Amino acid sequence: MVSLFGGKLMAQKNTILVYGQAGFENQKDFNDDKTTSFTLSPGIGYQFNDHITAGIQLNVAGTKFNDATVNIPDSKTSVLGEGPFVRYTKNLSDVFFVFGQLEGSYIYGKQNLVTQLYQKQMVYQAIFCPL
Repeated sequence: MVSLFGGKLMAQKNTILVYGQAGFENQKDFNDDKTTSFTLSPGIGYQFNDHITAGIQLNVAGTKFNDATVNIPDSKTSVLGEGPFVRYTKNLSDVFFVFGQLEGSYIYGKQNLVTQLYQKQMVYQAIFCPL
């Protein structure tokens, strides 16, 4: 992942970085099946110098699926995760910069299947996003 941003939001030594992503999706297909999902991923970190930032992030997500063709309860999935990140920022000019970020997450959640069985999940994840 390469991110390019504009503005005066460059990393500055001895400051706090607060960032996040949010998403929501609601769709209905030709069978009238409905899927609703959301994601929320905030993070906070300390900027040690003009290039290096380290901190923690949180990931929350959920999905609900309703099958309109059969009369059964909705399927639901919920996920929670947390972990550290390290970010390297490179200023391209006074206005633009790019950053690469390394993330590690411990992710866990549960799924309520249409059969009313519960499935629990635990996942370890590492993501590297070079410049």
